[in-house]
Amino acid sequence: MFFRAFANEDVSRALKHAITDDDSDDDWLLAEIAEFQKEIIFWASDETIKKWGVFRDISTAQSALSTDKDSADKRAATLVLTLNTVCELIIQMRRDIGYSFTSIKPKDIAKMLLKSDDPEVQIVLKMM
Repeated sequence: MFFRAFANEDVSRALKHAITDDDSDDDWLLAEIAEFQKEIIFWASDETIKKWGVFRDISTAQSALSTDKDSADKRAATLVLTLNTVCELIIQMRRDIGYSFTSIKPKDIAKMLLKSDDPEVQIVLKMM
């Protein structure tokens, strides 16, 4: 099922891509997003599709800010917003597969996805 594909190492790989601004793997990321979007349209709940749209809007805004060297604080805030939205999307996907009464918070998911001993990651987690 597409939820399983989304929840494996692809999330970590995509987040690493966003955090490091590594453009060397853009083709992979674009292909993954296109495939995921096709799957989500057919199999996800309305709320998950809406959350995906929010994620796409925020990640587009982050891409625009990443070229502006004068807005480091805005880029950091947008990165936190993007990470939070990804985590909310994962929580919504969990609801789709039956965990409707989950008490997991976005920060709980972020701690699982990111290397927590990294000082920069600790700053991001504190901002969530």
